Amino acid sequence: MKLLSKLTMLLTSTILITSTAWSFGAGHGRGMDRNRDTLNQFPVYNLSVEQRNDLKFMWEEEKLARDVYITLGQQYSELRIFKNISKAEQRHMDAIKVLTDKYNITIPSDYSIGKFKTPAFQDLYKKLITQGSSSIEDAIDVGYSIEVLDIKDLKERLNESSPKDMEFVFTRLIKASYKHKRAFERFTN
Repeated sequence: MKLLSKLTMLLTSTILITSTAWSFGAGHGRGMDRNRDTLNQFPVYNLSVEQRNDLKFMWEEEKLARDVYITLGQQYSELRIFKNISKAEQRHMDAIKVLTDKYNITIPSDYSIGKFKTPAFQDLYKKLITQGSSSIEDAIDVGYSIEVLDIKDLKERLNESSPKDMEFVFTRLIKASYKHKRAFERFTN
């Protein structure tokens, strides 16, 4: 009965996430174009090496989230939360890609699920999939921990010297990650 109650709460959370999808290109066929149009209104800034690396890092971290959610969503197909949030993570990747394109920053061209250029992300992906494959509860815990990590890493990379376009994207990604984190929290309460 407790699992049925949790699944009902999860369904409610999933509907909430879907109905309040991140507006930065969400739910539109032209999402990437809208991102590009919005971000092109900002001037081209002279990014530091660290800022360029931050964009590459965060793109790959958003891919990690997407890939983990897709993989766990296939294993636990009854939980729509993974399917819905993996779509949001793809939009997050797309938003950062607009910036990497704008600044001619090369990111991996292989979007294959579970394939990462950075060994640390490759290792983390394997660890999270192993952990999340143990049970539905563990999978939800993995989702929660990914969102906590994402928020922490975005905040660390957002500071007073951040270019306005990068600040624009990272601020929205932080807000979206808080929504995802709350959705996973609702499932565990």
